[in-house]
Amino acid sequence: MVVQVYRGWALFGIAVFAALIFTGAHTLLVRSEPTALRLSLTAFLCLAAAQAIFWIFTFPMNVASADWSKSPITSRPRAGSGSIPMRQARALTLVALLALLERADPRAQARRP
Repeated sequence: MVVQVYRGWALFGIAVFAALIFTGAHTLLVRSEPTALRLSLTAFLCLAAAQAIFWIFTFPMNVASADWSKSPITSRPRAGSGSIPMRQARALTLVALLALLERADPRAQARRP
């Protein structure tokens, strides 16, 4: 059943919160290095934007549909009712990961002047 897919996902919020905290701390620690600051800040802002998308669009639909165990009854379609907000959040999270990986890649650091 599809509903069982959602069981336990709330606990993943701990990892998301930790990612925001640690990425924010990393951004503060590397603020004296322009390239590192740019990449770390990009990662932090992407993670924050992904969370904003989740809480504004996805979470209300999850609540309205009881985690998709029933069809939400609305008089009009909601703006975030499709999978588009989820795709946007995933794309932002991927950009955040790539920014952090670029920062961590020693080969990329060797190419920098």
